Amino acid sequence: MIQDIEKRIEDIICETQGEIFKCANEMKLDMDIFVPKYMKSRFCEKNMDTIYSYYQMIDGEISLYYILQEIEVPTLKEAKYNSVVMDWIGFIYRRIYYAAKKNSKEIIEKAPFDAMLIYYPGLHTIDEDMAVDIIIEDKF
Repeated sequence: MIQDIEKRIEDIICETQGEIFKCANEMKLDMDIFVPKYMKSRFCEKNMDTIYSYYQMIDGEISLYYILQEIEVPTLKEAKYNSVVMDWIGFIYRRIYYAAKKNSKEIIEKAPFDAMLIYYPGLHTIDEDMAVDIIIEDKF
């Protein structure tokens, strides 16, 4: 029962990070720059790579407001990527955090954004935990 609750909380936090990535993309931020900067940001370290933070369970747009106070990211004329893909990548990065027990800085170094874009077509249709296992086996 407690494990089910912990898993659901982790799922919510993963969903929040997915939403942050989706919102950033919909704001037409340059995701090639945003993703690594976010993963290495103080915000991510203090609010996502932690046991509990208010930001783990709030609207992605609110978190993004605070993230953009810290990191500078250029805006594009139009979104470069599909928001569904960005949502999946954000979710999976956070799920890797729980499965591999690595911080976000380590994760982005081992599984860079361009690698995640390559993983998406083959892994987005399978169970998220299976996708994470494959990525961890390949990259960690």
